[in-house]
Amino acid sequence: MFIKKIPFILPQSRQAESTSPFTAKTQSWHPGDVVVIDQVAVSNNDGNSVLAHVGVIRDEFAIYYETLSLGKKTQFYCTKSPVVVPSGYRVIIKFEGHAAGDMYYFNIMGHLEILCKE
Repeated sequence: MFIKKIPFILPQSRQAESTSPFTAKTQSWHPGDVVVIDQVAVSNNDGNSVLAHVGVIRDEFAIYYETLSLGKKTQFYCTKSPVVVPSGYRVIIKFEGHAAGDMYYFNIMGHLEILCKE
């Protein structure tokens, strides 16, 4: 048996409909795999000094592991450490401190680790 590593980059975007905090989530991965989130990069295209809380979620229980302070608009800010989770978890980002209509862009980079039979 060996572990096959399949890299991925998930580019996504989301627009704030109001000034209330909101979240964005990825889809679940194939059951039985291990997901390594190497880095999450987030940018607010329209506003300065907003927050992005990055975490993982399973069912409705979210665990936020890093907060990014987006100091300048159009600049990407990245998480520092990789996170390893079972495939039942999804990445979640909670955005706070923005104006209505602000556009967020975020890229989730990592790889799947799949156990393969020889």
